[in-house]
Amino acid sequence: MPERPVRTLRFCVALLLPPILWSLHSLSADVPTGDIHDLSFTKRAAEWFGTYCLECHSEEVQKGDVDLSSMLTRDSFARDYSTWLTVLEVLREEEMPPSKATQPIEAERSEMMSLIEEEME
Repeated sequence: MPERPVRTLRFCVALLLPPILWSLHSLSADVPTGDIHDLSFTKRAAEWFGTYCLECHSEEVQKGDVDLSSMLTRDSFARDYSTWLTVLEVLREEEMPPSKATQPIEAERSEMMSLIEEEME
């Protein structure tokens, strides 16, 4: 007697699983992954640079004639590639933020450098 409910369950699963999986696949195909990545970079960069850089390098204050606030999108890598190279270099050499400013912990610095390097590829 228990064999029949098990066979019925297997049949139902076999019948319903493919359309469910197809629906999930279709939904995931509609997600614009580039946009998610854009938002991820923009959000992470805005937080990081807002904490460590924009006090001195923004539209209002441009020490060294550098405005990083206009560079917090993925599009800026094509437009401001040489500036991003400089940003990466000063982060790598720990020249910025300056010693008197709040410093990121090494893991934060490394993560931001990796993110910048990834965007520059």
